[in-house]
Amino acid sequence: MSFNNSVPPDPIESITKGTVKAVIDLTSEKINEYIEKFRNRKIAFVDDPSIIENIKKQREKGEWKLFTTFIKDPKLHILFQTGLTLRDFEEERKNMKPLLDKIYKKYDLKGIHVAWFAQNGLFGKYCDYLFESGLSMEDISKEINQLFKDIDNRVFFIRKTHGNKIRQVVGEIVAKIHTFNPNLFIISSIGGASGICERITISVHNKIKPLYDCESYHKKRKKIFFLVKRIDYEL
Repeated sequence: MSFNNSVPPDPIESITKGTVKAVIDLTSEKINEYIEKFRNRKIAFVDDPSIIENIKKQREKGEWKLFTTFIKDPKLHILFQTGLTLRDFEEERKNMKPLLDKIYKKYDLKGIHVAWFAQNGLFGKYCDYLFESGLSMEDISKEINQLFKDIDNRVFFIRKTHGNKIRQVVGEIVAKIHTFNPNLFIISSIGGASGICERITISVHNKIKPLYDCESYHKKRKKIFFLVKRIDYEL
């Protein structure tokens, strides 16, 4: 007769291991699902299934992934995604106003400006500027986060209605530059406001030379002007 000398399993230990394994399995299988549900709740304010699907698709774009490398604020994530969606609507000639109205209702004018920043393609140009400036990655991250924290004092979006008050807008931009002393101030426009944007930028630059240099970028129906502070001058 043979005997099995193995120790019978401890039922308490088995239960404990089973519980831990269940938690691990739950974590590995469900965490992405929970994150996705959380993200989707954040864009529910759009209240349009087709637009929500478009917003979700933006998460596959390289521009979005670069943005999330530096920015961790969930609110800014949503606004950036809606901005990329606005760009898609622009290219597809869809009506953007309903989405803009919902962004404004939920996040006010600052939210609109963050969305426009993405729509106008400013983020890629801004990152190019920072990468070429020789800053460390830590300093680049600080600069990017500071810009989105203080976007209304570092970026100005020109609209068609500004054509009726060019002198007032020029004065407002110059006042912001002298008050906040940014290393970079961005003036941007899209579509029919491009000519107005150029006129305003020329007037602004004439008032702040030689403290700032002006660099311009043109893409399709967009105009972007970077007013870059010269390192040999201080305001």
